[in-house]
Amino acid sequence: MLADPSRQASYDGTAVMADWLDSDRCCFFSDQDGFRNLYFFNAKSGEVKQLSFFRTDLADARYVTVGGKKSLFWMHSDPIHTTMMLMECQDGAEVR
Repeated sequence: MLADPSRQASYDGTAVMADWLDSDRCCFFSDQDGFRNLYFFNAKSGEVKQLSFFRTDLADARYVTVGGKKSLFWMHSDPIHTTMMLMECQDGAEVR
C-alpha cells in the first residue's frame, strides 16, 4: 500500500505517474492529506516520502531531463497565482 492507510484518500485523487524514475522508484499523486500532492516511492526500500505540501490541489507533474539529469517539473495553481517548480530526482533538492 502506497498511501497511509490511517488517512483517507479518494480513488480519483490517487494515481502513479506512468513513467518511473528508474526500475525501483516512482512518484505518485495522492489526496490523503486533503489535497492532491506529490509523493515519492522506492519499491526496493518501501520508502514513501511526501514531496509537495500544497493546500490546494497540485495541477500536474512530469519528469524532464535538464543538463543530462532527470528532474521533476510540477505546476500548482490557486486563484491568485501559478507556481512552477523543478526538483532534482536523485536527492530531492529544489532547483528552481
